[in-house]
Amino acid sequence: MPAVAAVLLAWSAIAIYACLFHGALYYYRRQRAHGHLAYALLCATHVGYSYALSMALRAESQSAAAHALNLELAAGLPMSAAFFQFAMTISGSRLTRLAPAAWVSMSVGAIAALAGLGASPAPTDVWQPAGLGFDAPRLVAQPTVLGTVFALGAVAWSGAGLVTLFRRARDGTEARMVLAVASPAVLISAYQVSVRAGGGTVPWLCDLTSIPIAIASGLVLLRRFARSASELSAQSIALEASYEQLRITQEALVRKQQLAAVGELSAVIAHEVRNPLAILKNAVSGLRQRALGVDDRRVLLGIVNEETDRLARLVRDLLAYARPLSPVRAPTKLRELVERAWTDGRLAKARGEAKLELDIGAGIAVMVDREHASYAIVNVLDNALTAMGGEGTLVVRAHSSALGARGAGGGIALEIVDEGPGMDAQVLGKARDPFFTTRPSGTGLGLAIVERVMRGHEGTLEITSSPGQGTCVRLVFPSWDPSLEAVLATPLTESRA
Repeated sequence: MPAVAAVLLAWSAIAIYACLFHGALYYYRRQRAHGHLAYALLCATHVGYSYALSMALRAESQSAAAHALNLELAAGLPMSAAFFQFAMTISGSRLTRLAPAAWVSMSVGAIAALAGLGASPAPTDVWQPAGLGFDAPRLVAQPTVLGTVFALGAVAWSGAGLVTLFRRARDGTEARMVLAVASPAVLISAYQVSVRAGGGTVPWLCDLTSIPIAIASGLVLLRRFARSASELSAQSIALEASYEQLRITQEALVRKQQLAAVGELSAVIAHEVRNPLAILKNAVSGLRQRALGVDDRRVLLGIVNEETDRLARLVRDLLAYARPLSPVRAPTKLRELVERAWTDGRLAKARGEAKLELDIGAGIAVMVDREHASYAIVNVLDNALTAMGGEGTLVVRAHSSALGARGAGGGIALEIVDEGPGMDAQVLGKARDPFFTTRPSGTGLGLAIVERVMRGHEGTLEITSSPGQGTCVRLVFPSWDPSLEAVLATPLTESRA
């Protein structure tokens, strides 16, 4: 095998890789990668063209030479259409819409060449000079009139691409790079077609002029890659700077919001504290009267005790709402947690004659901070018992549930269902707002604290209610061991006064 034939086969392998690579880039970046599509088509046609040249170098008969020339035309004609499309793409020309016409005309010529109409065996052995002393000369086939016409058409499409590149060369380095390589190649191709049409011979190295065009086109795309990477890096730096500026702005906004919240909180606290203080002041003024009866004194002392408890509860809830929440989680049996909350002294007055119905598996365990979770459950139970007026049955049940977007893994939902009057949509929408309450002695911080505790545990708080239908508060805690959720299949149910 001649050395140049081996080089052409190696180049065919490189062109196959380039075709697949740039074809994949176009597939994944279709909206911004039309240049990769054009180059992939250029490489695909170049594979067939290089292989046909290697066949021509190894041709040992006129029929083999004619067959090789037909294959050259079959691959070379579409190659000129691919070059035209590539030139239009990198130059940004509107003439890209003519690319289908180039492909159609050159594909017709390629089909004719594959049918053997592009070249015919020469009547006698004609040897084409090797040129520059490389290898041996090769047999020359005779191009037909039809083959010559299509070859001139290919030169015309390539020349049209050159004209467009020339017009864009002032504005783009890429166009100048391809123009510098493609211009001599197209001129040599035109010279070659005219000489062959007249029956003459030219050095076969002229057939290799398409290789520098493919290399230059690839370098253009590599240059675009480098520029895109540089622009992407600059945009990333600018984006990081924007994020940093946004973070600083957000911190400033948070500080302003915190100051505004402090001002609002101060006004609410002042209002909440002023009422009990006024009542205490009036009660103390009444107690100072010497003629006060025993029953009246007992009533005033009860008022003092009640308002003092109200202030103590307000201070306690404020501290619970304001202090940093850093839960220390540990496996905790949910049933024991609810039982302890039910017997909490803070619920003594609200419990009254109400009964507790537990529907919680004895082995269900959750990963919670025992103190924080107990505080949240006590608040929910307090609200439920107060709504029921200390009568009826309070149902507390548990079942497996997903934690949702805030958590990972499985969860346990604790549902507390009361028989109270329920809430309408307006009250339900404000139920979690700090300092919102419908109870005369309430602080309005109970559910706000519960929601904060649930967020700290990456859980959720859900409330469903309607007038006359009672209220269901659903607390979803992270489960300790998903295997323990099987206990839910046989829950332990009992009623407790």
